Amino acid sequence: MEKQIFLLRSIPIFAFLERDVMETIASRLIERKLVSGESLFQIHDESLSSYILEHGSIRIHDGDYTFAELAPPEIFGEYALLDQKPRSASATASTESIVWEFLREDFDEIVANQPGVKDGLVRSLLSQLRYRNDLEEEMASKNEEIRKQKEEIEKQRDEIKAQRDLRDRFFSIISHDLRGPVSSFQGLSSIIRMYLKKGKLDQIEGLIEDVDVASNNLSNLLDNLLNWASQQRSQIPYNPERLKVKELVGSLCDNLGSSAVAKGIDLRAKIDDNLHLFGDRNTIATIMRNLTNNALKFTAEGGQITITATESIDSTVISIQDNGVGMPEEKLKTLFQLQDKKSTYGTSGEKGVGLGLQLVDEFVKLNGGSIEVQSKEGDGTLFKVHLPRRN
Repeated sequence: MEKQIFLLRSIPIFAFLERDVMETIASRLIERKLVSGESLFQIHDESLSSYILEHGSIRIHDGDYTFAELAPPEIFGEYALLDQKPRSASATASTESIVWEFLREDFDEIVANQPGVKDGLVRSLLSQLRYRNDLEEEMASKNEEIRKQKEEIEKQRDEIKAQRDLRDRFFSIISHDLRGPVSSFQGLSSIIRMYLKKGKLDQIEGLIEDVDVASNNLSNLLDNLLNWASQQRSQIPYNPERLKVKELVGSLCDNLGSSAVAKGIDLRAKIDDNLHLFGDRNTIATIMRNLTNNALKFTAEGGQITITATESIDSTVISIQDNGVGMPEEKLKTLFQLQDKKSTYGTSGEKGVGLGLQLVDEFVKLNGGSIEVQSKEGDGTLFKVHLPRRN
């Protein structure tokens, strides 16, 4: 009996009992020896016994799904001492095992003589329930943390994939469009060589304009490529300062004036001397250059491009208006996205990658501004860039 009493002492729900009560319970325990794989009870059984595991291992399960693998000393099936509900799981020996069975009828008899036994058992079971509830709450909290981490990992994965796809599209477009200006130079050099051999020097002079256009296209493409690559690595220097709009636009017109003259386009600017904005000089110059280059590209000979500026309470609005070919409505929806599509040719065969407009959008945001575009096919295009007036 001492072995049984020692085993009962190791089980929390019996540890509080007096020696005489412990002896009574120990005398009622029935030894059960199980071989590996032997079932003790099945789910939905109506057996009214509790069991104490002394040796071996018991699997608590529902079919192939295991809820717990019990090791000694452990009590299980104890709720059968308090109610008559069917078993909520099955119990099967995983190895050769020894368990002690405590019948419900013996428990009821002991409780009749010792009411405190039942109260103590209920308190112990409640304590176990609280502990299990705490574990469940902790597990639920951990699961929520894991769920959030999973969402964050999936978000990062999607962002990496989007960046990789963007990079692949970018290099696909670049590899395609670099051929244009390079091929132009190759073709022009062959023609010039032929004219030199034939002594037609007057014909060479007529090719100068074509050389200017090809070099300008290549220069713009390389500038945008370098800017885009730096921006993707967050290496674009951003040094905002108070800038005079007329100086920015004047420098732009000086740089692109020859391209406008070569194409017979009237490039004009109407800027008040007192207009200022707050932003980074280099990125804003890139914005202006790309938008004006775009206007030059899609405006035919004899057309007009007008650059104006106005002020509101918080921003300076720079407008670039052309009377070129314009754009259909469906193109406006994806205008500032890097698309894996064929390049659009200008009115004189100019070629580009569409990279410039994506840079414009990113640089406008970098400077805390916004951009809007109005265009109609055949009626020209108007870009409006809103930039902060002050820090």
